[in-house]
Amino acid sequence: MKLIDIAGKEENPENLFNFSNLAIFPGSFNPLHTGHRKIFEMLTEEEYQVVFEISKTRFQKQPYTDLQLVDLTSQFRTFAPLLITDAPLFIQKQALLEQFNPFWVMGYDTAKRWIEENRKLGGEEQQRVNRMKVIFIGRLSEGVYHDPYNLLDGSEQYQYTIFPLHCDISSTQIRENRSRNQQSE
Repeated sequence: MKLIDIAGKEENPENLFNFSNLAIFPGSFNPLHTGHRKIFEMLTEEEYQVVFEISKTRFQKQPYTDLQLVDLTSQFRTFAPLLITDAPLFIQKQALLEQFNPFWVMGYDTAKRWIEENRKLGGEEQQRVNRMKVIFIGRLSEGVYHDPYNLLDGSEQYQYTIFPLHCDISSTQIRENRSRNQQSE
């Protein structure tokens, strides 16, 4: 696990203990875009200290190469701290970082998958999830607002807060548009 400050320098991950209202915002951030930046700004205004997280090992995908990680991490220089882990799944991230007692930031699409997966858990994994503090972010998509509150059924035992984000942008769409533009050249 590596913690990289906004100057691009590696810090001791134990420094996360010094963050008050630590909010870990995991994702691929490929690329980091306006929506991610707006979430960061919104949470910072609410007095969270946000640290982005990228896992070099990815679920059902090839791991990032060193060159890809350099490109991804460079996006955060002068913007926000970044944590690089080897934990592709939320349950692994929680196990790795629960000592810091962070809030976990999830956009609508991630929240939808995460909530559905958690309904299948039992035992120690369910107990770990129940100790989590989660910040769900709503999403505007094609003119329709998707509210994470509608994903919940009332059986949730973890703490959660919901923030709206009226921004219609996605990394997947950005990558697809870039690919189309490159093919047309």
